[in-house]
Amino acid sequence: MSNGAYDETRDLWNRVADDWRIQVGDDGDGNRILNSDPVLWQFAGDVNGRTVLDAGCGTGYLSKKLHDRDRSCPQSHYRLPRGFLRSISYH
Repeated sequence: MSNGAYDETRDLWNRVADDWRIQVGDDGDGNRILNSDPVLWQFAGDVNGRTVLDAGCGTGYLSKKLHDRDRSCPQSHYRLPRGFLRSISYH
């Protein structure tokens, strides 16, 4: 990805970060709750004692849910846009 494309992508996500946080919320939006999250939880399986990297974590709601479920599982988050840094909390 050229720096121009990287910058454009970062700038876009920085502009929509607050709206994205509202849409996804603390529990995910309807599509995630009904469709993708159950598949992700099944795919992840037992993560007890493992380190989880939530790459592209957006608001970080899945990492928070994982942490709430199993507090012994250390986590890392990675995202591109700084706008999301304002709109998430670390767990």
